[in-house]
Parts: sequence; C-alpha cells; structure tokens
Amino acid sequence: MRVKWKGHYARSPRQERALRRSPNPKLRLLDQVREVMRLRHYSIRTEQSYCDWIRRYVKFHTMRAREELIPGEG
Repeated sequence: MRVKWKGHYARSPRQERALRRSPNPKLRLLDQVREVMRLRHYSIRTEQSYCDWIRRYVKFHTMRAREELIPGEG
C-alpha cells in the first residue's frame, strides 16, 4: 500500500484537524486569509503578496460582495 504525501512532509492528525478548521466568519476577508496562512505556516512575505493580490482583485471588481462574483449566479 502506498502512502500519499500531502505537501513536503507528513502531517500529524492534530495538524490535519487544524488545517481543516475554517477561519472565523466574523473577520474581514483579508483577516481570514491571514489567519489561514499563519495556521499553515506560510512565510510573512507570501502572506503579504497574497493579500496584495486579493486587494487588487477586489479593487478591480469595484468592491462587489463575494456572492456577486460567483460565476453562473446572479
């Protein structure tokens, strides 16, 4: 039986449960992104880069709500 690797190293069951946990829905979008990225141990520069791209995407779409951006609906 082969073992499937998830990323570069195997994670413990505790780490897997933590990664499946969803971010606090009361937080703003970028705060949710930061929370998830810190939980997954991304570097601070990666976090900054992702947040910058998200900020640009939202600005490009004229600050519409997430629900309005889902393709095929609305």
